[in-house]
Amino acid sequence: MMRTLMMRMSRTQLLIGLVLLSGIAAAFAYMRMERRRDAALAAERDLQIVHRDLAEMQTAGGGPHVVLGKFDPQELSRRLNTAAAVAGIPDKLKDVDPNNAPVRLGNSDYSERPVILRFEGVTLEQLTRFLHELAANDPGSRAKSVELSPPEGSTPAAAGAGGELWTADVAIAYLNYAPKETTSGR
Repeated sequence: MMRTLMMRMSRTQLLIGLVLLSGIAAAFAYMRMERRRDAALAAERDLQIVHRDLAEMQTAGGGPHVVLGKFDPQELSRRLNTAAAVAGIPDKLKDVDPNNAPVRLGNSDYSERPVILRFEGVTLEQLTRFLHELAANDPGSRAKSVELSPPEGSTPAAAGAGGELWTADVAIAYLNYAPKETTSGR
């Protein structure tokens, strides 16, 4: 009888332990599910923000302040000269070559038109100020590369008012909306 009582108690204790263990496992699973749910809701909010921003960009229609719709050399010249004037180097911009062919960006509806600029006798501070001003007032532009060399007949150590003088060849890319032509299979 004692043995039967002990077996029943042992089974009862085992069942109580299993019920407690199941309850603890369920509580941990619920907490994990709540954390995952919160992360999923945050990701959904982020996705909605991205979709809203993309819709705003699409309705902007590629205006001149976001993406150049039509490449206008006179407008380009005005923007470059304005940025150079603000940087204090309007006379240092010696050459602008906007006649490069646009290059399609991957499989997108956009292309980049490279524009090559040449500055002579500029300091790194002036060049940086120019690039910053251009980017701030012409968001369709993006500096792709800068090549520095000593000015002809001098060394980089030839100091100007603000430091070493350089000849700088700068490649600027202008983003252009250029949808791919679709061919219909009719």
